[in-house]
Amino acid sequence: MGAITLTDLKSRLDKLENGLNSIMQDAVSDTAKEFADLNRTQLTYGIGSDGKFLRKYKNDAYKKKKQKMNNLPPFGVADLKVTGDFHKSITVNPIATKAVPTATDDKTELLIKYMGFSNALGLNEDSLKKYRVILQPIVIRKFSEITKLEIR
Repeated sequence: MGAITLTDLKSRLDKLENGLNSIMQDAVSDTAKEFADLNRTQLTYGIGSDGKFLRKYKNDAYKKKKQKMNNLPPFGVADLKVTGDFHKSITVNPIATKAVPTATDDKTELLIKYMGFSNALGLNEDSLKKYRVILQPIVIRKFSEITKLEIR
């Protein structure tokens, strides 16, 4: 690509400024499945968005039953999966330049608000690193499309 004038560069940067939210929203939408998969994997191991284990179930008999269903989390640590409906309903909404996790299952409010699983939705640091690897090329491609600049 040849040299560009300052006027052309300013025009491209103005387009970028106006399109930055759009770039991120599109990129998050394009990678919503991957985000949700990473969140589900964390939950399968009983790990929350803060990187800590979810709280433990209180009933000893239920702890044993859940351990037989999924032995990946430490004994008694919740994975929030019985039927799979909550896990399947996890998604992400692009809001401005952020990815905001949500779930559409009927039990979501009960689990998050009333049962103390406020750290169930979202990615911990390890998962965020993996997500950035997925998200970055899409953001760069969309950035390049708007600015007509090649990013290396």
